[in-house]
Amino acid sequence: MVQNSYILILAIGMVMVIIAGHIDLSVGSVAGFIGAVAGVMIVHWGWAWWLAIPACLLVGALVGAWQGYWIAYVGIPAFIVTLAGMLIFRGLTLITLKNQQITPFPAELRALGGGFLPDISGGTSVLEWLTVILGVGATIALLIQAVKERRIRKKYDLENEPMAWFATKTTFIALLMLTITFLLASYRGTPIVLIVLAVLVIVYTALMNNSVFGRHTYAIGGNLHAAELSGVKTKAVTFRLFVNMGVLAALAGLVFTARLNSAQPAG
Repeated sequence: MVQNSYILILAIGMVMVIIAGHIDLSVGSVAGFIGAVAGVMIVHWGWAWWLAIPACLLVGALVGAWQGYWIAYVGIPAFIVTLAGMLIFRGLTLITLKNQQITPFPAELRALGGGFLPDISGGTSVLEWLTVILGVGATIALLIQAVKERRIRKKYDLENEPMAWFATKTTFIALLMLTITFLLASYRGTPIVLIVLAVLVIVYTALMNNSVFGRHTYAIGGNLHAAELSGVKTKAVTFRLFVNMGVLAALAGLVFTARLNSAQPAG
């Protein structure tokens, strides 16, 4: 999971883009470019890691805004724009790094890609108890949320899945989460990037299910012209989707670069 965490971060943004009926082919090149920018900022320019991270996320947002402008307001298909972006940012990565890798990065940044939460037991226990607490808490929260959603659907006379299937599914998910918790707790604990992923999943799930922006995204993907006639500002929503994709690509690039402890001209 730690090795593939940057792919999961990219997937969160890509799902939103695909829901709206678009595609972004440039995310890998943008992630590599941001890694190169981070290397130059931190290693060559001597920037502090806590300053370089938001700066890189801002660069990612600008990249997304650039591509989103051509897609949303000019009307060029996302496939064409992001295909060009893939080639452009791959080239900019080579130019930025001058075809050489940049290393090493400070320990604080490396922790983003390969660090773990501190062991509250001080290394005296077989299990890492902070991970156990987090895992059990997350499992209980998930079960409560599942039951709550089922009761809401029943309250409004919406169709519910059979009780036997609901119980089987939730039990399986709970056992899976507890198994993962045990495996993590018996190794080195909870990876920091797993916390980042969990926060992103919670935030974006809430955004897509409980916000106007999320409903408009689904509306655009369902029927663009109907969404426009309903008053949805389709161009603005599309623009924001690609800005968001740029930020998540930047975060993925930082995580990947931190895990490798180097910015490289080719992945």
